[in-house]
Amino acid sequence: MVSVHHLQEISLLPEFVKKRIDWVSHEMQAGMGLTFQGAFRALLDIDDEKSIREDWECWGVSEYMTVSDKYREWLQDPILHDIRRVAVMVGFIYA
Repeated sequence: MVSVHHLQEISLLPEFVKKRIDWVSHEMQAGMGLTFQGAFRALLDIDDEKSIREDWECWGVSEYMTVSDKYREWLQDPILHDIRRVAVMVGFIYA
């Protein structure tokens, strides 16, 4: 069950983060073989974007969404990076 607290956490994410989560969530719902591991990789493992893009082109329904500078800076914040990674995972799970 999705609690009000979880919905509030998701709504607090920046729009550019929600957009990336929605993109990955759509791919998962399309049933084209995207696993949770692959989804989290596309959302969080942004330092290996070339490899992620190559994998995406093999099984993705939509075109690959390049990691924006805003998303990269937000996710890799020197102080908040760990909690933001968790927020992205929670946002994806409850999207």
